[in-house]
Amino acid sequence: IDEDELRRCVECDLTRELGADRSRGAGDQDGLTFNVRRQFRELELDRISTEKVFEMFKDDPSDPMSYFRDISTFGGCVAGPAAALENMRIIEDENLLENTAAMGERLLGNLREVQERHAVIGDVRGLGLFCGVELVADRRTKHPADEKLVQAVVADCMAQGVIIGATNRSIAGFNNTLCLSPALIAGEDDIDALTASIGKALTKVFG
Repeated sequence: IDEDELRRCVECDLTRELGADRSRGAGDQDGLTFNVRRQFRELELDRISTEKVFEMFKDDPSDPMSYFRDISTFGGCVAGPAAALENMRIIEDENLLENTAAMGERLLGNLREVQERHAVIGDVRGLGLFCGVELVADRRTKHPADEKLVQAVVADCMAQGVIIGATNRSIAGFNNTLCLSPALIAGEDDIDALTASIGKALTKVFG
């Protein structure tokens, strides 16, 4: 919602709250009284609610613990914590932390082997199954590879059936790192297939 739309919504709420006359008249095209306009300006849009509005959500205004808690998509909902606890149980029962550590070492090892064959890889780094492959135009200067070529590598991996990502919120021209985060349940075959696809994509894009 843009600022103008937000302003109109707040004006309408103020009109209802203050019981202002919404009858149209000359010089008052949107039907708001001068009194509402003045009070709206005084708010300076620094908040979109008031204590009076907030009180309306209370079952008992005199009870300081009685207030509307679900103020976000997930706030106050027990489903989120329940799902989190179940995920934690699965991680422990299926030894996924140990698998992450072992497969993370395999992933980094495989990527460093790919790095030996492709000068475009300036650095390989990561922890566990969250890894980055920095693509550069020059290993010595670490000048970043062209972002379009980085995206071409991502696209080629996708065409092979492997989903990877690339940094996209850095300073323009520096979004040159492939981002890998395979599933916690990934096995040796999955890791080998992932790194093999990256090697094939680098060969196709950079030669």
